[in-house]
Amino acid sequence: MKKHILISLLMIFSSLGLFAQTGNITGTVSDKDGVPLPGVTIVVGGTTNGTVTNVDGKFNLPAEKDEVLQISFVGMQTKDVTITDGSDLKIVLIEDMIGIGEVVAIGYGSKKKESLTSAISNIQSDEILTTTNSSLAQALQGKVSGLQIRQNTGEPGRFDTRINVRGFGTPLYVIDGVAREGGSGFQKINPEDIESISVLKDAAAAIYGLRAANGVIIVTTKKGKQGKTKFNYHGVFGIQSPTDVPEMATATQYVEMVNRARIFSGLGPAYTEEEVENYRNGAAGYEGTNWYDETFREQAFQQQHNFSASGGNESLTFFTSMGYVEDNGLLKTDDLGYKKYTFRSNVTAQLTKNLKADIQIAGRYDKRESPAESFFMIFKIYQLSLIIIKKYYINFSKIQYISFCISFSF
Repeated sequence: MKKHILISLLMIFSSLGLFAQTGNITGTVSDKDGVPLPGVTIVVGGTTNGTVTNVDGKFNLPAEKDEVLQISFVGMQTKDVTITDGSDLKIVLIEDMIGIGEVVAIGYGSKKKESLTSAISNIQSDEILTTTNSSLAQALQGKVSGLQIRQNTGEPGRFDTRINVRGFGTPLYVIDGVAREGGSGFQKINPEDIESISVLKDAAAAIYGLRAANGVIIVTTKKGKQGKTKFNYHGVFGIQSPTDVPEMATATQYVEMVNRARIFSGLGPAYTEEEVENYRNGAAGYEGTNWYDETFREQAFQQQHNFSASGGNESLTFFTSMGYVEDNGLLKTDDLGYKKYTFRSNVTAQLTKNLKADIQIAGRYDKRESPAESFFMIFKIYQLSLIIIKKYYINFSKIQYISFCISFSF
């Protein structure tokens, strides 16, 4: 009997000791003005143990000393709190200025994302630069809801990608407040110069009138910020190659298939056994020609470089950038390629207390080289060319497309 009593007492004291270690942590979560926040998620770090605050911002959660509580709430910065004692915790969350307070261009002005009631999508610079492409449209593909982008060709420098909003026609482009029509100039903008892109849909685009019937794409370029001058360089080197090229028949396979086809049709063979054997052994004059190897490279090199500087003080801020893009083609004749040079300078001057001036200068020089025949037709011709014909070269003319553009706004 005494043994049973002793064991029972030990179990009771052990339970009390365990309760003292884990215990229940209580607390209140509020914003910086002291207003309680209901629905705040509180989780013990590294576990699935958690709870949410009630309507008064209070919570009660089993946790041990020195454990970390992870507190998160929509529109607030996530906060980690280490448990030091069992006293009532007072936790203050700070508004997250990035996200719900993010400023979005809406036309002739801007709003915080939390106050938007129209159909507007927005993407920031960091999200745009997650992919690299000489075309801005390709860098945006799949990243903006409602924006449909279809690439018509992979030929370097051919900026004829189809862009539409929710399946309608060509949208209106507004670049730093200046309305432009046609997507070619938009696609040639240096992605490194862009601060954000907003896509206005349906009634949200009505402020631009009839031209905005198919939606509006608003581009805001980067501007300088107060502080020490910051320099940034970003370079990309890449190699591109075809992913799936049909393997054509050899000269031997071709003559054998021709003979079989004629025999099955009740005709005599087109090539004698001696000729077939010569093709099989690669005798002089019977080698055949691999037109793909004679026409195309296995790989093409591309590179991009961008250098920028930004900074300023209370009176003047600036952002300046220079970019270079080189995109080579797969033709061995070097008749296919694209080069682009870009320049941008955005200066903001605080002239008086209530008067500010923005000076924006942008320039672009690009050159595209293309054969007289389209790349698609060249690719089809190589497939239709007979493998048994000896190689020969035709000197087709090469076409150069050069464009030069400077824009200035004040």
